Amino acid sequence: MSLALPGGASTGTGRDAGNKLWRLHPSFGLGVTYDDNIFISHDHKQSDEIFTLSGGLAFEMGDYRNLRENYLLAQYRADAFFFSRFSGEDSVNQFGALRTQFRFSKLTLQTDTQFQYLTGADRSVGTFADHYFIGNAVRLLDDISEKTQAFLAFEQSTNLYPSYLSSYEYILRGGADYQITPKIKLGGEGVVGAVDQEASPLSIYGQLNLRVNYEWTEKFSLQLSAGGEARNYRGDGTSITPVFSLGATWRPFVDTAVSVTGFRNVNASPLYASTNYVATGVAVSLSQLWFHRLTTGVAVGYENDSYQSETSGSTFGSRREDNYFHVTPTLSYNLNKWLSATLSYEFRRDGSNQHLVSFTDNRVTFRLGISF
Repeated sequence: MSLALPGGASTGTGRDAGNKLWRLHPSFGLGVTYDDNIFISHDHKQSDEIFTLSGGLAFEMGDYRNLRENYLLAQYRADAFFFSRFSGEDSVNQFGALRTQFRFSKLTLQTDTQFQYLTGADRSVGTFADHYFIGNAVRLLDDISEKTQAFLAFEQSTNLYPSYLSSYEYILRGGADYQITPKIKLGGEGVVGAVDQEASPLSIYGQLNLRVNYEWTEKFSLQLSAGGEARNYRGDGTSITPVFSLGATWRPFVDTAVSVTGFRNVNASPLYASTNYVATGVAVSLSQLWFHRLTTGVAVGYENDSYQSETSGSTFGSRREDNYFHVTPTLSYNLNKWLSATLSYEFRRDGSNQHLVSFTDNRVTFRLGISF
């Protein structure tokens, strides 16, 4: 559906909106999952069948295709879970996001707001937990020249755990990138942040990072940020931690996609006071489209979580170390433009030196998705 506007612009909804001023994307889903360890228990596994009903709406306006000029992107999604045997765990997870960009000659202003409510098995606490996440970011980009861009950003994130330890983080980051060749962009970034964790002293940290963006061809791209972090807890000493983030995509053929992500970062523990965990991980995904309708894929990931007590009065959490592995093969078929069916299997294993939080889990999911 579309409406004509003066000057040749128009509005529209759905996949076939074309080059419209704005568009709406409603989506719906039905699914069923068999999970042999819904509470991710170490030695008392409980299985169940879980039925899922999903619905969402995305509103996009402006340059929503290329994301270069002014745009506004808004999204909301709700997923209702119904347990066959453990009906007391029925829940509705929610996600909302709002992103904007406004360009003023050489200056660009970006905003990003996210809200997420999750209830379910949480690996960091070892059982079911309610978790609210609220994130906000404001970024200012300055095109100093055709090859140089400076940036300044303020970010705030809140992780609320009603039954565990909540944390509040505030970040100021700034730096610049320089296009040294048509394919390579180099830059530097400085970060200052503060984390306020419940029942813990305030922590202050700083980072210096090198940034690399490499666009070899349309088929391959790489983004890397790597550096070091120094973190202090109110005079209890300073810890130095290498940090990095990596993203790479490769499309060797038109219908083949490979992606690699890697990371090393520091996070506040929701289970232990005055304790962080250093998360180091890598994930690889591969997808292949066959005959324009059938997609096969697999995703594999590994993460090491090493817990560090940052004050002399807290030592229990520092003895914990987790090694988490997961693999998910998927098979998806597009019945038509708006209807798809997906079958997936997921194996997860968390091996920890604190055995009560170790677990293995197998899940099989069938899902029907409707998107307009």
